Amino acid sequence: MKKRISIILLTLCCMGIAVAQTGDRPGWTVQTPKAGNSTYMYVVERATGTTFQDATNNAILKVLRTTMMRIGSVVSWDEVNGAIQKGTDWGTVAMQYNIPINKVCDYSEKTKGDGYMVWILCQVAKSGAVYPDFEEFSSCRDTKTYNNGMAALKSAIIPGLGQMGKRRYGAGIFTLLGEVALVGGAVGTYVVGQDYLSDMSKETNPVSMSQQMDSYNNCRTANIVLTAAAGAFYVYNIVRAATMTPRYKKDQVAFAPTVMPVNQTYAAGISLTFNF
Repeated sequence: MKKRISIILLTLCCMGIAVAQTGDRPGWTVQTPKAGNSTYMYVVERATGTTFQDATNNAILKVLRTTMMRIGSVVSWDEVNGAIQKGTDWGTVAMQYNIPINKVCDYSEKTKGDGYMVWILCQVAKSGAVYPDFEEFSSCRDTKTYNNGMAALKSAIIPGLGQMGKRRYGAGIFTLLGEVALVGGAVGTYVVGQDYLSDMSKETNPVSMSQQMDSYNNCRTANIVLTAAAGAFYVYNIVRAATMTPRYKKDQVAFAPTVMPVNQTYAAGISLTFNF
């Protein structure tokens, strides 16, 4: 048993080491945030370019194309692409062609060839049939790196710890208490079953022996079920820790250019917003 546990821990440790580290890169570049409601979704795109503007344009083009396909836009992609390539501001393009986008964050790094790699985070309409209710996102500078492999390793050592490390404290505490309850139940039914087995060996009355046997079998069945449930929940806990979307830490100030739809026909206007 100890050997198996050692192999599991070693495997998870290797997974944690294998996951690429991202230094001070914002958390949203590592894992896409969850939308606050069902009318929109977050999209993270990255692209390279010889200049920061080129890289940004290439990234925003990816978002525009994704959004146009999602909402079923009748606008020609060549027109949109051509407008961006000519240097037209992406917000103007989004407004002109009624493409609902809320750009909330961007992050850039220099590449080896003196170019740029740019990440952008946008809120986009989930479909063309739903009016998007965009919300504030003020975590652009949350530079905590969320390592899914390390989260899985933490939850392998202490169930729920990986979820807590992603600031999902409710899920982490629930997981920990659930695992403790299942393991406790399995241990309890085993101990009670052994007591029945011990009493049965001292019993001389056939009727009492039969009752003791029935009680022992019930405890044994419950022990098997609870042990299996504890094992399955333990594995689920590890997988959930690795795949769960983190809750991002809020900044005190956030600034982002925004293209917001203002009516049901996706007409848009450009605004600049400060979130305090």
